[in-house]
Amino acid sequence: MLDVKIAETGTTLTYTDPVTGGKQVKGVDLTDLVKVLSTNVAFDMGFLPIGTRYIGIKGDQTHIAVERPAGIYDISFSSRGSGGGEHIGKANLPAALFMFVLTKANEHYFVSNSYVFAMRQDSVMLGIDGLYKYPTPNIFPDARICWGQNDEALKNFKSLAALNGAVRRFFTAPFNDDLFQTSHLSSKFPWGQVPRDTVSPAAGYLKFLTEHPFDNEWLATHNSEFKNFDTAVKTIFKHGE
Repeated sequence: MLDVKIAETGTTLTYTDPVTGGKQVKGVDLTDLVKVLSTNVAFDMGFLPIGTRYIGIKGDQTHIAVERPAGIYDISFSSRGSGGGEHIGKANLPAALFMFVLTKANEHYFVSNSYVFAMRQDSVMLGIDGLYKYPTPNIFPDARICWGQNDEALKNFKSLAALNGAVRRFFTAPFNDDLFQTSHLSSKFPWGQVPRDTVSPAAGYLKFLTEHPFDNEWLATHNSEFKNFDTAVKTIFKHGE
């Protein structure tokens, strides 16, 4: 439940967890909102990626967060040194939140850093919505995406909307053993059911996801810097510096 309290001293949002009863309180400064509503100034960002949740500009950098709902993705796997990917099947994957740090030069954008998180819901409703480790290989412990040979696909975007292609590339490019960790999932994940007759544990895990619906109870939490949407935005986009 969300309570909104507006007083002369400020505005406060109080969220009460319906299960645990725990409360999270956040103050909201409405000054910036009043300034926007009282002027006729418009800023054209051009076409944005599907599912854009957040966008900001800091110097020559553009910060953008993009959501994708839970769904089924046609995935493949590439063994080390094998070149092209071997088709695995249609995997069930949870909702994703991508955060991109882009640098603009000569009217083009390129991605200088990219991150991905899992969500229990399909979209961010509040800044306190939790974020989780995305349960695939090719992701560093700090949630950065390892693009490998696909790094070239992240350069020379002519528009922000072209990030749709980067998001799609994350799911369609072959996964491999790189950075695959069982700690990407919670202790509730049934590792005993993962096929063993595959080229690697990572491939067996991905095959398992093609045969079972994804249970959000398998998601593992991040550390405090990425605990929820609000803290992740402040950490990755370095607000307040």
